[in-house]
Amino acid sequence: MLLSYKFALILSFKPVKLINTKAGKKPADIQTAFFLKIPRKMKQRITGMIPDSVVITANACQIATTFISLSAYLPQWIKLIQTKSSVDIALKSWCIWIVAASFTLFYAIVQFLLNGRGWPLIISAAASMCCILFTIILVVRFRK
Repeated sequence: MLLSYKFALILSFKPVKLINTKAGKKPADIQTAFFLKIPRKMKQRITGMIPDSVVITANACQIATTFISLSAYLPQWIKLIQTKSSVDIALKSWCIWIVAASFTLFYAIVQFLLNGRGWPLIISAAASMCCILFTIILVVRFRK
């Protein structure tokens, strides 16, 4: 599919051939698009509008959210260790959680490699995976 627009918004998973209408530029190679392409100038304007203090605060909030949400595992772990029983805990649910957390970690790493940003999400996803894995270990260990 040839697009003669200055910028293409790609909303499908179909291979798309992009043509830049600026003089002297060659058409782009065929690529498979899995995300919405944002024009470079627009991206620069968007990132230029956000002050560094807001980005730093957002990163701090992401890290804080990690510790707050991960502290919710403590009561479950304490109960498992005290009762030494995991009969009432569904292991399948925790296995689904570990798959979801691994997808989140994969996404965070890819975004970090692409954009150079998002390290708080990597920390959050990795910590979540560790806590879920520890819960699975406790559930398996105390299964009767």
